[in-house]
Amino acid sequence: MRTFLVASVLAIAVVAMMAGTTSAQLGAGIKLSQTLEAFVAYHAADNLMLEAGLPLGGLGGFFLVLAIDANAKLFFDPIEVAQVPLRPYLGAGITIASVFNVLVLSPHALAGVEYHLQDTSFSFFGELGAGVTLNPIGIFLGATLGARYDF
Repeated sequence: MRTFLVASVLAIAVVAMMAGTTSAQLGAGIKLSQTLEAFVAYHAADNLMLEAGLPLGGLGGFFLVLAIDANAKLFFDPIEVAQVPLRPYLGAGITIASVFNVLVLSPHALAGVEYHLQDTSFSFFGELGAGVTLNPIGIFLGATLGARYDF
């Protein structure tokens, strides 16, 4: 468990350090799906964001699952839906979790839209994801709502 915690902290630190001295490229937020997740985001380019997060929650509410989630999102030009500008994106990532001292890997793909609250640093998003778990083998579908503040 100690190795897992160290790896999790290092992964988040790497995302934070990638911003260098320019803090405008970093963001932090929360996501809500089956668990609550705190994450940091690095805007690698105008259309590319890297995220690392720590899901906080349990499986079935009975025990704590230690996990780290990492995603890359590719953004497209904004579209307008009912006069609301939304920025669609596609992404991929992996979740690494420790459940009863068993390492579980879960690669996934996601699609979503983001709304940037004008004249602020806040963004809100919704996404749908699909993936597989390895060890044990399984397939999952999920939906996520979230908010991010860009520094």
